[in-house]
Amino acid sequence: LLLLLIPFVHSSISCFSCASPDYRILMEKNRNIAAKFRMESFDSVCESIELRQTHSQESCQSTCLTLFEPFYFGGMEVEHRPFTVIRGCTEKILNYVDNVNRPREIDFLHEGAICVKLALSTVFPEVNEDQEVFACSCIDDNCNFHQRPSHYSSSSTSFFPLFISLPLIPIINL
Repeated sequence: LLLLLIPFVHSSISCFSCASPDYRILMEKNRNIAAKFRMESFDSVCESIELRQTHSQESCQSTCLTLFEPFYFGGMEVEHRPFTVIRGCTEKILNYVDNVNRPREIDFLHEGAICVKLALSTVFPEVNEDQEVFACSCIDDNCNFHQRPSHYSSSSTSFFPLFISLPLIPIINL
């Protein structure tokens, strides 16, 4: 009987959980978003490499997630601070995304290591802007610490079948 239960035991992973301080203002202004996110730590350290030494972690059932929202000032991306971030469990951050109309990418984020672009309105349904965020999921303990989406391993976030990379050689009967 015990052997039958083993496949159903779902292990958890540890993920960093925090958000850039700019999101505190958003949560304070919009109670609907605040109720959905339940983020406790709003700190600029969440955006920095110091995150690994100082920030809280939470236990997650699916994958760890980092949302990277491009940071603009006066219509230009800020070089020294290119992104604001939200880090935590995928099932907690994206738990309210509409199950009927949600993009398939949301399912991929719950299942494995991948980086995708999502409409900001997918993450924050109350937002009516045309902006995009990068959403990167990962599957190891405390893996959601990177400062940019490009730091997530491309080998773990994409799959290219071998036959696509082979040159096409026409077969000619002589």
